[in-house]
Amino acid sequence: ENFKEKINLICFEPQKEAFSRLKDNYKNFKNVTLINKAIGKHGNHNFYYIDQSELKKNSYYQNLKFSDGINSFEKKNLEKRLFNKGIKNDLDRFIKKTLIETINLKKALDDIEILEKDEKLDLLLIDCEGYDDQVLYNADLEFFNPKLIYFEQKNLEVERKRSLLEFLNNKDYFTHSVSNTDVIAVKKIYFKWKKKH
Repeated sequence: ENFKEKINLICFEPQKEAFSRLKDNYKNFKNVTLINKAIGKHGNHNFYYIDQSELKKNSYYQNLKFSDGINSFEKKNLEKRLFNKGIKNDLDRFIKKTLIETINLKKALDDIEILEKDEKLDLLLIDCEGYDDQVLYNADLEFFNPKLIYFEQKNLEVERKRSLLEFLNNKDYFTHSVSNTDVIAVKKIYFKWKKKH
C-alpha cells in the first residue's frame, strides 16, 4: 500500500476467477496492469485444475481444500498434491483440464502497448506451479534484460531445473537457491557492480 504510487507492476493470471480477485485486490493501484493471459510457448495448452465438486461428493474428502493457486499446466503437480492429501487412487476423477492460450512475454506486452520504447523490467517474478521454466524460456530475456528474476524451483523435475539454471547462466545470470522452494537470478554485470561498491 505504501508503494502504490512508486511502482509499475504488470501481472499475468490466466484463470478467470483468480483474475477477478486480482482485479479487486489492486483496484486502488493506479500503476498496476493486469493481463488475463499466460506466458509460454505460443499455442493452446492443457491447463489442469482440481475439481472441488468431485471432492465434495465423497464424505472422506469433502473437507479438503485446494487453492486455485496450485492449478497448473503440469498435471503431475496436482497428482502429487492429491497424493499428499491421502487421495492415492482414481486421481483423474478429481483433476479436470481446460485449454488456455499461452503467448510469449514481448508479444503480450506489445499487444497492449504498456511499455515505453526501450523500457526494461527490473524484476521478473514467477510462481507457476512447475511451469516456471517454460515461462522463462518465453520471457524474451535478451530484450527485457531484467536485473532480477525470482522463481519457484520446488515443482521442477531435476533435469528441468538443471536445464533452466544452465539456460540462465548462458544468459549471464548468477543463480542462488534462496530456499528449497525458490531461486533468485541476478544479472552478472549488476551483481559484480554491487560487490565492488
